[in-house]
Amino acid sequence: MRPVKLTMSAFGPYADKTEIDFNKLGTKGLYLITGNTGAGKTTIFDAITFALYGKPSGNNRDANMFCSKYAALGTPTKVELIFEYAGKEYCIKRNIAQENIKTESGRSKSKKEPEAELYYPDGRVVTNKTNVTKAITDIMGIDREQFTQIAMIAQGDFLKLLFANTKERISIFQKIFHTQKYYDLQEKLKHETLSLTNEYKKGVNSIKQYISGVECDKDDILSIDLEKANNNELPTDDVVELIDTLIKNDNAAIKTLMNDIDNKDKEISDLTAKISKAEEYQNTERSLKIYLNDKAETEPYLAELKNKLNAERKREPELAELNRSIANINAELKEYDELDSKNKDLKDITVSVSHSMEDKNAKADSAEKLNALIEKLKAEATSLKDADVEKLDLETKKGTLDKNIGEIEDIEKTVRNISALEKDLKNKQKEYISKSKDAKNKKTEYDMKHKAYLDEQAGILADELEKGMPCPVCGSVEHPMPAKKSAAAPTKEELEICKAQYEKADKLSAKASEEANSISNEISVNMKNALKAANKITNISSYEDIADKLSEKKKEYERLYSDVDTSLKNAE
Repeated sequence: MRPVKLTMSAFGPYADKTEIDFNKLGTKGLYLITGNTGAGKTTIFDAITFALYGKPSGNNRDANMFCSKYAALGTPTKVELIFEYAGKEYCIKRNIAQENIKTESGRSKSKKEPEAELYYPDGRVVTNKTNVTKAITDIMGIDREQFTQIAMIAQGDFLKLLFANTKERISIFQKIFHTQKYYDLQEKLKHETLSLTNEYKKGVNSIKQYISGVECDKDDILSIDLEKANNNELPTDDVVELIDTLIKNDNAAIKTLMNDIDNKDKEISDLTAKISKAEEYQNTERSLKIYLNDKAETEPYLAELKNKLNAERKREPELAELNRSIANINAELKEYDELDSKNKDLKDITVSVSHSMEDKNAKADSAEKLNALIEKLKAEATSLKDADVEKLDLETKKGTLDKNIGEIEDIEKTVRNISALEKDLKNKQKEYISKSKDAKNKKTEYDMKHKAYLDEQAGILADELEKGMPCPVCGSVEHPMPAKKSAAAPTKEELEICKAQYEKADKLSAKASEEANSISNEISVNMKNALKAANKITNISSYEDIADKLSEKKKEYERLYSDVDTSLKNAE
């Protein structure tokens, strides 16, 4: 912005209408305004700033203070500024609110409200002081505070930009060079980077946790890579590839073992059949030997009995004859006794033959029982084989249920951690509110002391005057009436201490805000991971349902685990 022409009326020490044509000073370089103390240098800055923004250049002065007490009665206080910006010329007019403007007749006019008008190069006109100020800010891209810091160096304010903190400078330069959108993008990328970093760390920790449970044969060449993975010396992609390879190798080994088991089962079946046949043959052979021995022992006796039977059968005619002669030989007792004895022998032979037949039948029953026992043993062998398969299946189910319960407990641990983080977040938010309030109070205190310090510069300067030494303002070596400093005015050291306290409180407030934001991000990431892991176990629509749904699923898994464990014990 380059001022072209400034017109002041009843403004400060300029009682009459005063015009300053800056074109006479040229259009290049800087404008230097010099003069004695009280000559009105700062008033020119105030007039330019008032014309643009409706306020003077300094914070310790008010616009109403510029109504000139030297102006003729009835003269309104107003400023008109013609300025050039970006090759275009604008004109702005403002007046200061005044009450009871006296005329020469002594009468008072009604109150004159503040007015403002802005004339664009294309003829458009903006009125109303608020609208004009907003239009000027939009045209120049800076507000009054920034204008007074960078557009011109006013008396007493030349150190503002130099002493402005980093945050204030960033705000100034962002508005000047229109870089706010890049700063917003930078902050967004920063937060996204932090979020992705946290998520990446969670993923790495999860992989590390799972890889620690992976085992590999020490003689396997992959054991070297597995050790590197456990020591975080292997990239994530290589770790995933390593796990896939180990799983493939384990599946191949399991398949080989299952084939070996099937072959061994077949061999066992063949051996069992052969053993059964051998045992059956041995038992049959043993029974046959016993039968043959018994037969060999009984054959002579049977032969004798047969001979006796045949002999007796041959004597049947004699017996018949004897029966016919019984009546005749009743007196012959000896022959009668012999006949009785023969009848007795016949009965004994009949009983002996009966016993032999019973013994033969008993041996046949023993052979049948032996065959039944063999069949029973075969059935038990088959049952034992099926029991091994069932036991392996139960152990597999038990391991799967135990893993599922462990995953649920890990998620429950994460949920408890989130609850603890939420409590920490509330505490950090309370801490931030407290520290922010403290920083605001210290800033207010500093601003008040800074204003008092500026108001009392003359008094502070007078404290440093020494008799016989020239005054830094007027050069006089005599100081008959030095200005008096107010008792409430702070010293420079006190002001610096107050400023340091404010800056420290402001840093503590910013730190508390960052800590609360960090915890909030961590809660968000943990909730996302917990919900993702929980959805792999059961269908959950929102984070609030995790606790109840997982509790139900855990009870279901524990009940199944108990049933499988009982079945496994019974199988043993």
